Amino acid sequence: GKTTTLMMIAGFCEPDSGTITVGGRDVTRLAPQKRNLGFVFQQYLLFPHMSVWENVAFPLTLRGVPKDEIRRRVGETLEIAGLSRFGGRKPRELSGGQQQRVALC
Repeated sequence: GKTTTLMMIAGFCEPDSGTITVGGRDVTRLAPQKRNLGFVFQQYLLFPHMSVWENVAFPLTLRGVPKDEIRRRVGETLEIAGLSRFGGRKPRELSGGQQQRVALC
């Protein structure tokens, strides 16, 4: 029940009945990428062919964030997560805990 509810809120599946409102706005039929919500799966996924930096930057790139802002935000995020020095590494080069932190970034 909990996972299904979270999946519906994120827009990955539709409810059989009723509506989903976020901030007073009906988002029931709105595509996931248009909901402006974050979602972390229980089984996280990192793109193995991308560096840590590229994995963190990827959603910002999809949203069309300017490159200067992406550089700033990724740098700040990796610093906060204690991963600054791992930006150039691939996920397979990290410990399990480090991979989890990248996924949460």
